[in-house]
Amino acid sequence: MSKKVCNFAVAKNSINMDIPDPKTLKGEELYYYCSEAHPNKEFRETTKLLRYAVMSPNEFYAILERVIANNLTMCCHYPAFDNPEDIKGKEILGDIPDGCLYIK
Repeated sequence: MSKKVCNFAVAKNSINMDIPDPKTLKGEELYYYCSEAHPNKEFRETTKLLRYAVMSPNEFYAILERVIANNLTMCCHYPAFDNPEDIKGKEILGDIPDGCLYIK
């Protein structure tokens, strides 16, 4: 791949920036895209929280690739504030500070 995803953090506000299709990215490049250049701020934040929920790098990248490939959404659940019914039937990824992260 000729484009360096790591440059997204520096140039993400550039109008002429050529962002590759995220479905073609893998591993660390996909993480940089999802945590720095993804257009949805909430998605960028939950991507960063995924590092807390999943400790294995291989599993972390596999989940991120599956989320992008299938257009899934990662969501946070905080038991002190959220209804437990909100996560019924959802795939729980792991613990994050004060809650858990899941896919819907």
